[in-house]
Amino acid sequence: MQHGVGIGGIFFDPSNGEPTPTLTLFSRQAAEVQNLDPTQLPAAFWSDLTQWERAARVPPVLARYFITSASRKILLLHSEAFCTDPDAGTPEGCVQRDADAADMDLETAYYLDQTHHATNATARMMQDAAMQAWIADRDHACLDEPNRLDCRIRMTRERMRVVVHAPARSPRRGR
Repeated sequence: MQHGVGIGGIFFDPSNGEPTPTLTLFSRQAAEVQNLDPTQLPAAFWSDLTQWERAARVPPVLARYFITSASRKILLLHSEAFCTDPDAGTPEGCVQRDADAADMDLETAYYLDQTHHATNATARMMQDAAMQAWIADRDHACLDEPNRLDCRIRMTRERMRVVVHAPARSPRRGR
């Protein structure tokens, strides 16, 4: 705000089929990007937001969006390393939280792709057969890994990068 940049957000449980719970941030000054890493936001804002989330008991893993100046909803990635958080609990718990965050980012990326990044999407998210097949393949591929959760996190983040960098699909035209 000191530099004339306004940024705000809301936390809620949507009922329109999108991933929930949700944190949506917005600013007219935000540049158009495919996805956003929290480190791209002003440090003072991120610090204040993190303090508010803890005080308000906002869950650490949730769908996170950023609405750009072009009224386009983009993914705000989970880039936190939960195992460096003193409140993360056991080592197993923080790795599970990292896995949950990777899964949430992928689910959110799929939702955004299906709704063409619209800020007013109200259609229920359809279960995507391709996503379900990919999840089954991922889980099968990680069965023989010494650390299944690390495998799941790595593969899910790789898939999420493919989804968010995919070219936008054209909306279907009526017949």
